[in-house]
Amino acid sequence: MLRSLFCIYLGLLFMPLTSMAQKPDTMRIPPPMQTVALDTVGVLPSAIDTKGWLLLDKDIQIELDGAVHNIYNFKYDRAEKQFRSLRRRYPNHPMPYFLLGLSTWWKIMPTNFQSKQYDKAFLAYMDTAVNKAQKLYDADNNNYEASFSFPLLTASVRACTASATTGARPQ
Repeated sequence: MLRSLFCIYLGLLFMPLTSMAQKPDTMRIPPPMQTVALDTVGVLPSAIDTKGWLLLDKDIQIELDGAVHNIYNFKYDRAEKQFRSLRRRYPNHPMPYFLLGLSTWWKIMPTNFQSKQYDKAFLAYMDTAVNKAQKLYDADNNNYEASFSFPLLTASVRACTASATTGARPQ
């Protein structure tokens, strides 16, 4: 009993010391927030006309989400049917061609690693996607969707073309 009272007394005695650890550190003061002048910002979110951009269209995103899941579930025919539908609706946009190439790539990678059966179709889709992205960019170099698509597609096609010509596929 005496021992319990002594432990409670010590706990009450040292309790104020434990609360000192919760006080803010006055030695380290965070630097003030930087202010950004709007005249230095190249693109304001509200200043961009995003109408017609497929990457930001919610209906297209929902439609393509199902198609991409079909690819990863090895249901290539279903996915390609959805991509061809997109290609009919947007024949001058690089995305349907890129997605058709992606579907072809997944036919190559998991099972047909050594076979070159799909290589020409894959490269044709990717080349078409690059050409469509280049045309979009040439028509309007402020089209950020084209600015995003073109370098990404060009780098992808270069890597895949290099692997196709050397015979080694990227891991």
